[in-house]
Amino acid sequence: MAANVALATQREKQTYLANQRQLKTQAKDILDRGGSITSIPYQTYIGIDPKGREAIDGYAKAGGRITTDPATFYRLRDEALDHPQSFLDTDLNDYIHLVDGKDMSKLSALQATLKDKGPNDPAFSLQRSYKANTDRVLQQLGLTADSNSQHETALAGRTAESKSMSEGTVIKSADDDDLQMKIVVAFRRNVDIALSAHEAATGRQATPPEQQQIVNQTAANLRRIKAEHEEQSNNTFYSKANSSDDSAQPLLIQIASGQPQTDVPEISEKNDVRNLKADSNEQILALNMFEKMFVTDDIEKKIKKVIGSATMGTLSKDQINDIYDEVLDNIDREDAERFVKINPNRIPMILNKQQMDIIRRQIDALPDDLRDAATKGLDKALQSGQVNCPDC
Repeated sequence: MAANVALATQREKQTYLANQRQLKTQAKDILDRGGSITSIPYQTYIGIDPKGREAIDGYAKAGGRITTDPATFYRLRDEALDHPQSFLDTDLNDYIHLVDGKDMSKLSALQATLKDKGPNDPAFSLQRSYKANTDRVLQQLGLTADSNSQHETALAGRTAESKSMSEGTVIKSADDDDLQMKIVVAFRRNVDIALSAHEAATGRQATPPEQQQIVNQTAANLRRIKAEHEEQSNNTFYSKANSSDDSAQPLLIQIASGQPQTDVPEISEKNDVRNLKADSNEQILALNMFEKMFVTDDIEKKIKKVIGSATMGTLSKDQINDIYDEVLDNIDREDAERFVKINPNRIPMILNKQQMDIIRRQIDALPDDLRDAATKGLDKALQSGQVNCPDC
């Protein structure tokens, strides 16, 4: 009798999940065809569970132009490898506001493979080998390898009094957990990009020993960055680089202050991520992902001030913060070097043609609502003379 009740409950659960997937898919299809939240039939919308409505609302707000949250993507991918049944039961529609179409296709393919071939499929065995290699090295670096627990810890805001990197380096910050999560995500993403380049060059997936080589190279470069910053930043790897010594300061600080630029360690000496010939969307790391960890408060304030001045103060604080995040995600290294040379304290703010083109490119890459507001603000600033581009 108990077995029959359990079976009925399981059947009801699967029926419910299938119905939820159908409702969420219908709602997303309406948005993808140019509709809005109000275009979704009322009964369809209220029939979606709270988590699904949050995803639909976020997707609609972004106009369907989603930038993947790497922590969410890796957490889901790890779940597929570590807890396959749980991943099979996961409704990926609940993450459409956090994972873009390309990465969502990868997760959907994992679900399809699990459903059709099971967790012992050779493709899964290879991915588990990759993950084991990466996790082992992350642990050697003193970084938490479990993205599921790490993600939940960061979201909960739980921080440790201190955490140790390899060879005793101590990180002390109110945002330790979140910072470590970002570093782990950056590490994994750079490994994945190198793997994509390997596959593009060889026409096959890397073997576990080849992937281990890539992971080791990424770790070696992370250690080198760590050592260089320890030497010049009071033995603290993730300091705000307050040292007066130019060589201790991150690349962006040196550029912004007009100081001579020193060489920045690459992610891989043989497979520089900025020179890979793999999928261009995978290559656009904006600034090197490890360098982005060193964007200081002063540089962040300067970039936001440029955004505010270029739009003549027409944007809200939240809009400026959102545009800042988009710029950091979208801008490439060469444009970043030119962008941070803009002086927002000068009135009028003088731009050369390259800088104006960069600003317009970044505005064009914004979600619709931000793009419209920024375009109007820039036009107003140009018409008033607050922004001047003699070369344009």
